[in-house]
Amino acid sequence: MTYRAIALDLDGTLLNSQQQIDPKTRQLLQVAREQQYQIYLVTGRHHSSAIGYHAELALETPLICCNGAYSYDRINQEVLDGNPLNPEQALKIVEMARKSGVHLLMYLSDAMTYEEPTQHLLSMQRHGQDRPENLRPRLRHLANFEQRIQAGDTIWKFVLSDSHSDRLQQLVSKLCDALPLSCEWSWHDRVDVALAGNCKGSRLAQCLIRDDISPRELIAFGDNYNDLSMLQLAAMGVAMGNADQNIKEQADRVTLSNELSGIAHVLEPLLTSEFCSQE
Repeated sequence: MTYRAIALDLDGTLLNSQQQIDPKTRQLLQVAREQQYQIYLVTGRHHSSAIGYHAELALETPLICCNGAYSYDRINQEVLDGNPLNPEQALKIVEMARKSGVHLLMYLSDAMTYEEPTQHLLSMQRHGQDRPENLRPRLRHLANFEQRIQAGDTIWKFVLSDSHSDRLQQLVSKLCDALPLSCEWSWHDRVDVALAGNCKGSRLAQCLIRDDISPRELIAFGDNYNDLSMLQLAAMGVAMGNADQNIKEQADRVTLSNELSGIAHVLEPLLTSEFCSQE
């Protein structure tokens, strides 16, 4: 099998628990680029909290953000394509989340916004402090979400979070009954809510068409439920060793964890054999 593209989730996959790319993986991704692979970062994150890694790897491919809600051109600093929520849908999500007592983040065109901070937000802010200002995550406190929604801002997604998974699941079920939404678990206590049809796999497929690459030439790495659509799209969908068992069972292959250079474990023999075959 000949591969021409690699798709990588960030959290729990490309990044370790210190929010870093390990040196061996970084080196092999550089080798892949030298061998003319297209490398795509495909994340649930807002572009402002992902562009630092995109820049670190010197990528020029579209950055796929918010679980496929939009693709972003880091070089020209512009959205290439996307499907945002409309204001009525956004207001309904806020209303239902308030009634349930579930925490909300709202991802706008220019920033991730919140009414109340969480440990997850504070951690994201800390990890971004070492980056140049233009590559730091953009977090903004709002007095209320409704004001920005009614002002006509682009709304890519919401993140619902709650330590009580039953309460979170109940809200997700109610939202999906009430509105045409895509609700994907990105962590055990977090659900990403975007417009129905948005997912990593669909936006990645669009980018592959643009670059004249077949899914049969794609390797994809992920660790969570919001990664399944791109793992299933790829000829080789690889689940990380730290992934939930259900993710592993639906992948083509399971590698080591994100703490043990799981991506490098798959890529090293592949890239070495391709290099030798070219000599």
